[in-house]
Amino acid sequence: MFPLLHGRRWWHFRRFEGLLLSLVCMFLLNIIFPGKIYGGTAQACYLPLQLLAGINLYGRLRPGFWAAALTAAGILALHPFQALSSMPRALQFSLLLLHGLFFFIILLEVFIQLYRAQTHRLHLDARQTLCAGLSGLLLIGYSGFFLFLLLENFQPGSFRGPDPGGVSLQDLFYFSYISLMTIGYGDITPVSWAARNATVLVSLSANIYSLVVIASIVGRTFASRPGQKADKEPAPKENP
Repeated sequence: MFPLLHGRRWWHFRRFEGLLLSLVCMFLLNIIFPGKIYGGTAQACYLPLQLLAGINLYGRLRPGFWAAALTAAGILALHPFQALSSMPRALQFSLLLLHGLFFFIILLEVFIQLYRAQTHRLHLDARQTLCAGLSGLLLIGYSGFFLFLLLENFQPGSFRGPDPGGVSLQDLFYFSYISLMTIGYGDITPVSWAARNATVLVSLSANIYSLVVIASIVGRTFASRPGQKADKEPAPKENP
C-alpha cells in the first residue's frame, strides 16, 4: 500500500509533465496515423493517456475531480460505438459533448492551479509552471476544436473549407490551432454568425492567455534564477 501511495504522489507531482506529454503525443500520432483523427488508431493511443493525465491533475477528491472522472467514464463507455458503420447521431453528438466538456474541465483546473501558484497559495517549481503554461495553451486549441466540431454538427455549413463537400475533422483541428497563432490563411473560414463568434472567442482567449499567463510565467522563471537575485543585491561597500 505504501509503495502504491508513494507512486501516486510521484505521478501527481509530475502531473503537468504528463499532461503536456499526452497533448504533444496527439500531434505526433496524428502524423504517423493520418487516416482518421477522430475514432481512429491515433486517438485510440493518445486518448487513454489524456484521460489519465487530466484526472491526475487533482490531488484531492474535489468536485472537479468527480466531474472529470464521470465525464471520462462516459467517454470510455461511448467510445466503442465509434466502430459502428452507422453510429446514431444522438450518440455521436453526446460523445462530442463529453469530449469538449472533459477538456474544458481540465483547462479550468490548469487555470486554477496556475492562479494559485501566482498568488503563492500553491507551490510549483519552474518546470511544473512551464509545463502547465504550455499545456493550458494546447488545451485552448483542443477545446476550440471540439467547440467548432459541435457547431458544425449542430449547424452544418458553419465553416467553409477547401473541399466543396464541406469541412472535415482534420480541417477543424487544423483551423483551431492555426487560430491560436495567426488569424488564419483563408483556406478555412467561419461562415455562420455563431462560428465567427466562436473563432473570435478562441483566438482572443489564446492571445490574452499568451500575454498574461505566459508572460508572467517567463518573468517569474527568470526572477527566480540565482544569478538574477545576485544581480539585484547591492555590492558591499569597501572600507577606506
